[in-house]
Amino acid sequence: MQDERTQLTDRARALLLSFAISHNASDFCRFLTVVTFRDLGATAAVMARVEPDGILRFTGQYGQPAEEADAAFGSESQTALLKQSITMGRIQQASIALDSEVDLELDFLAIPFTPASEVQGALGLSFRNRARAAEVSETDIHLLSLLSELMAINSMPRIRTSGLLSKLYFDSLDLDEVSALTPRQLRVLDEMAIGKTNAQIARSLNVSESTIKQECVRIFRVLGVSTRQRAVAMGKEMGII
Repeated sequence: MQDERTQLTDRARALLLSFAISHNASDFCRFLTVVTFRDLGATAAVMARVEPDGILRFTGQYGQPAEEADAAFGSESQTALLKQSITMGRIQQASIALDSEVDLELDFLAIPFTPASEVQGALGLSFRNRARAAEVSETDIHLLSLLSELMAINSMPRIRTSGLLSKLYFDSLDLDEVSALTPRQLRVLDEMAIGKTNAQIARSLNVSESTIKQECVRIFRVLGVSTRQRAVAMGKEMGII
């Protein structure tokens, strides 16, 4: 009888490890690219989720060119495939031309979250050679879908006033103060957590950079901190990001 411990593939082990050591969606995308699917020539990963207002929001990325990351964490073709995978509830795979002059293509795989997920979204993986996406097994795709869903849910701004960490670190008055953060301030804090600059956050929220700076000052005041790094750390401790 085969040892049950051998039933978990090396790829599945790498997927679970990538999830376990990731602090946010961008971390997860990075580990998927440089560790889990490195042997298949993975070049980039991106995660997106659908907000309550129906807008597709990119919550994490790794390996995208800077100009594309600022715009939408990926090309229009990739974004379209992610949307199709979410809408149809099926995996989408295609070769995407990046430079017609040198015939440069990436193989792109869009994997939607599980149908029963409390949040809609998808994970996109880019590979440097055509047909490499087809080498990702069905089992690994199912695991990717589940882990991506959990990572996306975990990165959603929220107040968990009954959380154990909140009770250990803060009294009820502090929690009342934190609950005074507006939805936009929670969004700003969430964007800080994935490493966006004030300018990038401003573009994402379609407001001026000075508005974002003002929101940061208010966030710092409520959380009792003076730096972005400490604000993010405090937010994670309290369970609001």
